[in-house]
Amino acid sequence: MRPAAALLLLATAACQPIPPRHEYVAHMTSEELNAPPGSNAVKAKIISDVRIWRQLEKKLAYGKPFCEGMFYLDGYVRCKKDESELEIYYFPGGPEDSQHRVQEKAYFCREEGVYYYHYLGGPRKLDAWLGPYKLDLKVVRPAESDQ
Repeated sequence: MRPAAALLLLATAACQPIPPRHEYVAHMTSEELNAPPGSNAVKAKIISDVRIWRQLEKKLAYGKPFCEGMFYLDGYVRCKKDESELEIYYFPGGPEDSQHRVQEKAYFCREEGVYYYHYLGGPRKLDAWLGPYKLDLKVVRPAESDQ
């Protein structure tokens, strides 16, 4: 009788509900998983878009000396279309005391989902604005069977 009781006890203990896959693999709650992308994710997407997909450093000759899609108000940079505050993302650069120092920034409007790219410096001492460029912030979700 005792082995049967032990077997019954083990069988009932093993039948605990299994949490969703994202909780035990990534240690993220459903709220965190469904939240909009944070600033690090947006910066990574912008840098990837500038460097890899659009290769904007090769198109600097087409840049303008000013940006038409934004303006300054009360010390903040704002989008011209909806007057929302723009998020500024600084690109990683070389040493600050370099002769041909390059400063790159992206000004992102979360409301419209577009960014403006600003390149300053380099060997030709350029000051070029490019954009607006649409940024897709959709997060690809795994299929229901993977959860």
